[in-house]
Amino acid sequence: MVLAGCALLFLIGGVARDPTDGDAGATPDAPALGCDVPAVRYETLLELAATPSPSSVLRSTPGILPAGKSRRAKKAGELEALTRRWIACLNEGELFRAYGLYTDEYLSRLLARQRGFDRTAYDLLATPVSAGKEGSTSLVAFQDARDLGANRAGATAILSYPGVPDEKRLFLVFQQSEGIWCIDDVIGEISFEVP
Repeated sequence: MVLAGCALLFLIGGVARDPTDGDAGATPDAPALGCDVPAVRYETLLELAATPSPSSVLRSTPGILPAGKSRRAKKAGELEALTRRWIACLNEGELFRAYGLYTDEYLSRLLARQRGFDRTAYDLLATPVSAGKEGSTSLVAFQDARDLGANRAGATAILSYPGVPDEKRLFLVFQQSEGIWCIDDVIGEISFEVP
């Protein structure tokens, strides 16, 4: 389902690569990548919302990076490229394309928090509203990439949001399935509801 978006990345030169390549470190000044994944369809969202997945979420003590073996530069570069695509989709106002970079399980967990999703909301959010250059979030640093076992990896992404004086530090968890990396959790994300 949603992995179709991540699978498309493989076909167009995205994040799936040979897991034995690379050396220590991360890609410092990687080029900006565009939002080039297909949007998740409304029917797919309904299906995922109707079948919540069991939570296999990795949680850590705030400020402590989950243990794991450091990833080599090329491997970390794959995860950074995926993160840059995710940020590009969000900056372009392409929420449902960003959803195409998530695992089905993560998207199911997000939808469960929203308590429903109707066609009107989907249609409204499906119309991209770009943040523009001045309103765009940027990736300041991508660091501490590490293997977390069982086709899972994680890394710290430091983001700069316009109008927010402090940078936001997120720990992204990635899941690989059939050679394709997708985002499986965002630890430290801002989650709130408006009454």
